[in-house]
Amino acid sequence: MIEFWDYLSQFLAVTAGFCAALRAYLKSREQPWFLLTCFYGTFALGTLYWTLHLLLRQETPQVFYVSDLAWLASYVFLLALTLTLPDAGERQSRTGLCWLAPVFCLPQFGLYVTYGDLLFNVVRCAGARLGETDGKRAAAPVLRNGTGLHSAGVRPVDGLLLLGERHADESLLLVRFPADPRFAFVSARSAKGGDSVTYIENVFVCMAAPLVVALLSLKRGQRAALVFCLAGMGACLLSAYLNTFFARLYQADAVNAATQIAPVVEEIMKLLPLLFFLAVFEPTFARFRLAAVIVAASFATFENICFLTQNGADQILFLLIRGFGTGAMHVVCGNVYGGVLRPVWDSRPLRAACLFALLCVAIIYHAIYNLLVSAGGTPQLIAYFVPLPTALCFRLLARKAGE
Repeated sequence: MIEFWDYLSQFLAVTAGFCAALRAYLKSREQPWFLLTCFYGTFALGTLYWTLHLLLRQETPQVFYVSDLAWLASYVFLLALTLTLPDAGERQSRTGLCWLAPVFCLPQFGLYVTYGDLLFNVVRCAGARLGETDGKRAAAPVLRNGTGLHSAGVRPVDGLLLLGERHADESLLLVRFPADPRFAFVSARSAKGGDSVTYIENVFVCMAAPLVVALLSLKRGQRAALVFCLAGMGACLLSAYLNTFFARLYQADAVNAATQIAPVVEEIMKLLPLLFFLAVFEPTFARFRLAAVIVAASFATFENICFLTQNGADQILFLLIRGFGTGAMHVVCGNVYGGVLRPVWDSRPLRAACLFALLCVAIIYHAIYNLLVSAGGTPQLIAYFVPLPTALCFRLLARKAGE
């Protein structure tokens, strides 16, 4: 409880700094205030995720510290700020005091690795994989309430499926970990006994076929939007494999997989086709932003259709709310890439730093959304309704700042 109040006070203090920096930036339109706003905002998101995890799960994250990504990204923005403020003379000055940083930090790192969770987690995960002998696999991930993935008659797939290995005595199915814990068991279901199987790959093929036909009937300059649609849906399909692989590797239950693994995997997969487009074709800002939004919206569309395929379409109000909420969340994350990455791409010093920082921002926003949805009840409704106003705020801020 002390830790919760500690992080809550940190979040409130950083949020106050974010509001003050944002107000100053909107008045001055100066880059240092923008970087300071990004620093406070990203740090606040990481602290918010940790605080909500303590409040809703009554524990710290057990698989992956997603908040660390947000805090690292915030320091990237802070580093960029410190590089923009000094003049030429200050940049050339050198002092031996900078060597005090590794003197203090390296012993702390050694202490953390020795007595913290990092080394233990690595050894435990490696031991779990090496312990699978005689052709037997480790037990499937088990939820805290004692029900595992077997409750739906399905055994989760692990990385061996990606290598083409199959076992005659096991039903290897593609398993997705959506944010909703009530539906977090499977993306592909089998009847009891494994007689009938529906893979989400089949859903992808059915959705992609008309788009491929349309590509063949369009001229070369008119195909970009459909290509990005296919890229977004393909990224969602591949994310399903990777989510399952890492959930299996780290023995994560469905909720931990949805809140700590899926955001990282899915945001990286959405970013990859955009990086390819940016590096190979060097598009304009408008084209790149459009591509980012299309990839994100297509990702969300395929995810929603898989959700319908799994769980039916009888609750139209819930599906409508979830569809808008999930779609807006993915579009917000797409706008994070599309709105900032292209302008800084031509600057080599800023390219790698901003790429990492933007990816971390998208991951932490996605993780907070999944965490709230997985809690059910009021937090779930808040999660579904927040992304749409967030997307509108992004649009208004972009317009006010002159895009």
